[in-house]
Amino acid sequence: MKHAFSTIFLTVPAIAMAAPAPAPIVVTLKPSASVNAESFTLADIAEIKAPATAVAALGAATIGRTPLEGASRTITKGDVCLKLRQAGFDPSTIRFVGTETLTITKAPVEAVQTAPSGNQVATTTAGTVLKTSATGTISTSAASNAAIVPVKPLVTKAGDPVCVQYVDGPVFLTVQGVLVTSAGVGDTVTVRTNFSQRMLRGTLVDSQTVRL
Repeated sequence: MKHAFSTIFLTVPAIAMAAPAPAPIVVTLKPSASVNAESFTLADIAEIKAPATAVAALGAATIGRTPLEGASRTITKGDVCLKLRQAGFDPSTIRFVGTETLTITKAPVEAVQTAPSGNQVATTTAGTVLKTSATGTISTSAASNAAIVPVKPLVTKAGDPVCVQYVDGPVFLTVQGVLVTSAGVGDTVTVRTNFSQRMLRGTLVDSQTVRL
């Protein structure tokens, strides 16, 4: 009888150790992403492999603000880990694969207007004009409309002083800087702050403001 109890005692830990480990959470970061919303989430910039509940929760985590249309924003894997930690997730429990840096752009909005005849005219992101009528869809080249595209004038030049803004959710910082490149409103510019010689890239919001 004593031998039987010893056998049972010795085999119970072996059974417990054989229990399967939980599936790891794997996040594959994309090299680039185009986002429509004002802010982007982990689901916008990565593919998430995890249990369904974890995929939904992680995917909804806000990572940052989307740049203005025509501009871009670069973030790193470290930035993603920081935002996840602020959202209540432990990055050490996640295995990150893919790129180390990501480029975020604002997805262009298609312009739709109504022609005098009642047909809809839509300009796609490639610049092709599509005229839709009851008889079908007619595609015309953007080359024929090139003459009506206005040339954006330069409103600043290299060396002009500007106010450099950094906005990320509730965080809003401003410093004084100097433009390194000439540009028009909405263009991506290079700027140097008065506190550092490091070059920063942002979007010219108006003639005196650059937003990172």
